[in-house]
Amino acid sequence: LTVRMVKELVALVEGCNLEGVESMLTKVEDATIVAERMVQCQALFRRMGKPTHVMIEYHYTNSEHIESIRSHGLLTVEDRIAKGIYMERKALPFGNGIYTGNNPFAFQSYGEVGLLVAVLKGKAYRVRGQGNYAQPFQVRPGMDTVVGNQHSDAPFHNEESVLQASAQVLPLAKFDPQLLDTPASAYYLLALHEQIQHQILDVYFNGSVKTSVPRRLIDRGITTIPRNQNYYESVASLVQSSNTAASNNIQKKERSRVIRY
Repeated sequence: LTVRMVKELVALVEGCNLEGVESMLTKVEDATIVAERMVQCQALFRRMGKPTHVMIEYHYTNSEHIESIRSHGLLTVEDRIAKGIYMERKALPFGNGIYTGNNPFAFQSYGEVGLLVAVLKGKAYRVRGQGNYAQPFQVRPGMDTVVGNQHSDAPFHNEESVLQASAQVLPLAKFDPQLLDTPASAYYLLALHEQIQHQILDVYFNGSVKTSVPRRLIDRGITTIPRNQNYYESVASLVQSSNTAASNNIQKKERSRVIRY
């Protein structure tokens, strides 16, 4: 099942035809090991009576780390040290762990490459305030995820999760953050987010229970789509337009090859 899930996910991402988006699971053997790690973690959480829901969040990194992430997944500091992998240490307001955000706009300063990642939060608790850079942050015993917000106590924007184990995170796809600069490509990315959530994660991890993706996920004042217009029809229209443009570009390239030959 894990191999099938990986192959279906790769096909879904590669089939989106959105420039700047690539699957992170192209090394099928390594990807299967990383995905199986999450499967086993979910099974452990289930036996322990912990929450087992899997959902998509976002992570930013730099391009030089992509191949390592493809091979090993995102790793905690302890796991990186154990594997001899060096990455620059950043300030950690909510302690050690793997940081992800539920808003693709909020944390772009942390890297030049964006990742869609599956997260298994398990038992989580919310921290109020900005965190403390001056002294080590102590995670409550028995907790799997810290949820914090450095900028406000609002429950959505700038919310970040700090997952305590590498097995709680599965990299799915990488994207160019410039996609967020235009309404059509930003909504296309959200449409891909929803497709992966509903067609892959909900099927293989969540017992086919459909996960609701917050409409405020893209909340940066993008007003191209009228507020009273059906959201899904709008996204479908944007995706269709993008697919048509991509198809036209492919046809032009094919014609140019014929002319050259």
